[in-house]
Amino acid sequence: MVTKRTEASEARPPLVKQVSSTSTYTKGKVWILEFDGSCEPYNPGGTMGWGWRITSPEGEEWSGSGYRAASRDNTNNVAEYLGLISGLRSLLDLSPTGALVICGDSNLVINQVTEKWRCKRPHLQLLVNEAREILQSLPIQWTSRWVRREDNTYCDGLSKGWTS
Repeated sequence: MVTKRTEASEARPPLVKQVSSTSTYTKGKVWILEFDGSCEPYNPGGTMGWGWRITSPEGEEWSGSGYRAASRDNTNNVAEYLGLISGLRSLLDLSPTGALVICGDSNLVINQVTEKWRCKRPHLQLLVNEAREILQSLPIQWTSRWVRREDNTYCDGLSKGWTS
C-alpha cells in the first residue's frame, strides 16, 4: 500500500554515493526516507510488518506498508530491511534530485548498509545487498542516521498497522 500526502508534516561495489552528515549538500534539496519494521507477537516467528515515509524537499509525503503472515523465518531485522527496501524502491519511482537522508531506529540496518558493521547472517546478507544495489542506482547522494524509537513513531505505527 502506498499513500501520497501533499501537506507538509512533522561481489558488491563500494558505496561511493554516501556522504558525511556534515556535508554542505544539506543546504540544497533534501529528501527524507524514514522506515521501521516489526515482528509480533513473537520475534522470531511472528507476523512481520514494515512501513516507510518519504518526505520531499517541498514537504510532500508518500508512505507505504507491508505485512507477512507469521512464519518461523520472520524476524524484526528482516522486517526492518523490508521497510528500508520498500521505501527505497518507491523513492526511485519519484526521480529525486538533491540528496537523501535515511532515518531508522535499527542500529543493525543503518550500520550494515553503510558498511560500518559486517553482516554475518546469510538471509540478511541478501537484504543488505538489495538495499545497497538500490542505493547505488539512486541519482543522488545519501547519508543515514539512527533515530531513537520514540522519534520514529509514524513508521512504527505503519509497521504495526495502526497508522494510515
